[in-house]
Amino acid sequence: MKKKMIQKTRPAKAILFIDFAFLLLAACFFFMVLVPREIPLLKTLGVLARYNTTRFLPALIILLLFSFLFKRPYVSSIYSWAAILLLFSLSLIGLWASAYSETYVIAGLVPRSDAFFQYAGALNLLLRGRLNGFTSRRPLFGSFLAFLLWINGGNLQLALTFLAFLTAAACYFAFRQVQSVLRPTGSILFFAIQFLFIRRFIGLTMSEDLGFILGTISIAIWLYALAANRDNSRKGLFYFQIGVFVYALAQMARPAAVATLPLLAIFSGFNWRDGRKFSLKPAMLTLGVIILGLLANSLIYSIAAVQSTAQMNNFGYGIYGLAAGGKGWKQIFFDHPEVYSFTPENRGNEITKIVINQLVQHPGLYLKGLAVQAQILLSFQPTNSLFSFVTSSNPQVNFLLIASLMLLMVAGLVELFQRVKEPVFALMLILFAGLFLSLTISPAYQTQYMRVFAASIPVLAVTAGIGMGRLIVETQKRSKVFSRFNIHNSFSSDPSLPVYGAVLAALILLSPFAVKLARMPSLLSGEGCGSGQHEAVFLSFPGTKITIFENTPDQMTWVPYVSRFDYQKDIHSICCDEDIAYLKYFPGGTEIFPTINLLDGNQMVVIQNMGGLPDPGLFTRACGRMEDIYRNPSDRGFYYPQEVEIINP
Repeated sequence: MKKKMIQKTRPAKAILFIDFAFLLLAACFFFMVLVPREIPLLKTLGVLARYNTTRFLPALIILLLFSFLFKRPYVSSIYSWAAILLLFSLSLIGLWASAYSETYVIAGLVPRSDAFFQYAGALNLLLRGRLNGFTSRRPLFGSFLAFLLWINGGNLQLALTFLAFLTAAACYFAFRQVQSVLRPTGSILFFAIQFLFIRRFIGLTMSEDLGFILGTISIAIWLYALAANRDNSRKGLFYFQIGVFVYALAQMARPAAVATLPLLAIFSGFNWRDGRKFSLKPAMLTLGVIILGLLANSLIYSIAAVQSTAQMNNFGYGIYGLAAGGKGWKQIFFDHPEVYSFTPENRGNEITKIVINQLVQHPGLYLKGLAVQAQILLSFQPTNSLFSFVTSSNPQVNFLLIASLMLLMVAGLVELFQRVKEPVFALMLILFAGLFLSLTISPAYQTQYMRVFAASIPVLAVTAGIGMGRLIVETQKRSKVFSRFNIHNSFSSDPSLPVYGAVLAALILLSPFAVKLARMPSLLSGEGCGSGQHEAVFLSFPGTKITIFENTPDQMTWVPYVSRFDYQKDIHSICCDEDIAYLKYFPGGTEIFPTINLLDGNQMVVIQNMGGLPDPGLFTRACGRMEDIYRNPSDRGFYYPQEVEIINP
């Protein structure tokens, strides 16, 4: 008689301790991206992770495939967490190690365009008690960014690292949870699509980051809720409502797929119907949670926003372009130049009237606009199509990637329709329908790389992943090629997932209260400057300025230091010609520091010789020249201090 082999198992406390120690170690390695170091290989890998698709995508797939080779779920979980942290840290390194200039950032750190408005809004809340007008449109991100800056002592690099860490955690939870629906290969495809979208926003002060985080977490929580619902319907409904609340915040952080919200109430009424055709109680509960999320956003707006602004006052720009026959969001300014004269408080109402008149008078143009949008989104354009964010610099690879994902998405939709009676697939179909319906009022073709639908990228990723699973099944029927690989679906629900979502939502909602209670003292009155000079009062922070140094073989570019050669070479990546001409010729020894003028709250980029600014953490009063990119005097823009003094708040 053979002896039975008794498998030794570690006590639960020991496993938790090992997991915690490993995760803490992984987090420490992640935050090492803040330490400048001359490691050429690390820089190369970072650039590939952030900007390359052709060579990096196979490496990503292989890296995550290893997580399915472990039989024990907790080992697989630890490995996948470490792998995902590595990928996100490499993306951040790719930006900082080369100090690249992009659309929304200069030299890897200084915010530009919309990102600068968001950053300036957060500084306004932190130092002056209110968001600026631009950031007030989406106060959740502005107040949360201010909170991250506050807890990190104003250090922009550290705040962006924390934001990247939160994004990595959201992707990790989602990657683990979607394994309850997708096969291993589908889960890897899901994460790959997610990462290829969000990597371009890592290290930027853009609201797309928060919308993506909350949208990703909400879908993961819904899958967790439906799994829990099999054993306990009350618990399942409770977790589902957490996901609904998080998703409502996601749509406020980065509005787009708003049509999904009422559909979630319909889904809950059917899914928790208790033997009836439709139950009104769970539907009304879901609707109440959605309203609660919207009210929470309104409360944040009333607390943090400038009172002279109106929330969502730019909502009509996109739909007008659609109603005008498929034009861009700037079309309203050409057709109705009076928009420039609208006050911030009335702009939203006036634009709504213009849009309604356009729809009533020219309904045919609106239908034409829908056709134009469909044509663009379903095309193979490398910037505006549905999967444009996965593209590379190779046109042939672009076509192959987009075409493959389009086909997988169609296959996934077929699978959703065939299995619509299963709650998970019904939910995914509801989410896709919400995305589709939202395109009629939130056109995606007018912005690059689907960024306006940041909170809905997980829907596209899951649908394509389901299509991949269907393809694998059909292939297995005809071939045994996949049976040779010893792949384990090591899925296990992680109870910390809904906790993470709830804690994150609570932090976001409490952010403006915490910042306003602990608001740093600021000076709001000046002493005046000489004729032709502009007075500014500002506070410098660590981890915020970049220094351009003369080319030397003894030092490599790594934020906050960038060689003059690298800076001038890469500045051509930004828009537009006037900006490039202005920013290109800064000499070695120049320091560039983004901040706000505490006297009026306007954003400005301080340009100074190395060592000309006081140490971080000190209030500075200066007299100097403020100019725009045309070198004309301005009340915001680029500031050149001529007289500098340290003052006490």
